[in-house]
Amino acid sequence: MPFAHTAPGTAATLLSFGSDWLYVLLTGGALLGIGALLALRGTSSAARHPLRAYMQGAAAVLGLPRWSAGPILVLIAGCVYAVGGFFWDVGWHIAVGRDEFLFSPPHLCLLIGIGLLGLAGLAATVAATRDRAGAGWGIGRVRVPYGAGALLATGVVAGVGFGVDELWHWAYGLDVSMWSPPHLSMISAAAFSPMAGWLLLAEAGPGAGRKVPRYLLVSLFTGATLVGLSAWQLEFDMGVPQWRQAFHPLLVGVAGAFALCAARAALGPGGAMLGMARFVLIRVGLALLTTQVWHLPEPRFVPYLAAALAVEAAFALTRRAAPPRAAVVAGVGVA
Repeated sequence: MPFAHTAPGTAATLLSFGSDWLYVLLTGGALLGIGALLALRGTSSAARHPLRAYMQGAAAVLGLPRWSAGPILVLIAGCVYAVGGFFWDVGWHIAVGRDEFLFSPPHLCLLIGIGLLGLAGLAATVAATRDRAGAGWGIGRVRVPYGAGALLATGVVAGVGFGVDELWHWAYGLDVSMWSPPHLSMISAAAFSPMAGWLLLAEAGPGAGRKVPRYLLVSLFTGATLVGLSAWQLEFDMGVPQWRQAFHPLLVGVAGAFALCAARAALGPGGAMLGMARFVLIRVGLALLTTQVWHLPEPRFVPYLAAALAVEAAFALTRRAAPPRAAVVAGVGVA
């Protein structure tokens, strides 16, 4: 891992990152390849325009409406880039130091991920308007699914945060906290994007979608929601907290209660345990990527086992009560 600020010029700086660019390019190539295959599937069935063909192909594979299927896959691609870039960037700064080059490989992953999240919201809005979908808000002739509105807000807030971060460094120098205001705006926006994807899936209807793809998407979103809401803990996970240790259990409690209650409500009995297991699976994968591929500090994590058990117990004890009451009892149990 080179120090980005050691190279004398822009071209030399780009070259100084060496093989790190392969992680960005190979990921992009794989995602574009999947998109091309979906577009070919769509071309054979209906559309000729590449973007319409992609949306049609995604709809055919997932069994969801075009305005839901295509954007969900774009959102997943954005999350792959954003979460990978996030873990890479934080670990980079801990192990290597602060870089002065805006478009480093980790930063570029973050920027691509943020852009894809906003693009997913735009694509869902355009497709829902074209298909005259009944989901979401109606603004004149424009239809904005609720999940699409959340993704558009995510893209705007995170994109503005990325620009403000550069101005922040210019005005105040290199900050050393993940919790600076521009960093938090980017992290917070991306952290809520799995919930927006889950909402897009729900808006398609409870019975929409092929059985296996829908199950896989729900499985992904339950784990990804907890991963996203745990993002603010990453400095604690990597052993370099910049703030009071008392904040850590508060962050764990809020993330666990919210995400695991949602998993239990969506999946039924055992849902919180399944959500916790999927979170662990994703975080183990990210830990292996961070330590074995990038050779950066290990991002440990709280497994949320006690929180999942508390949520399951609360829902079992209040099975005849309204969901809000069950959620309150579960929140107390997690706390």
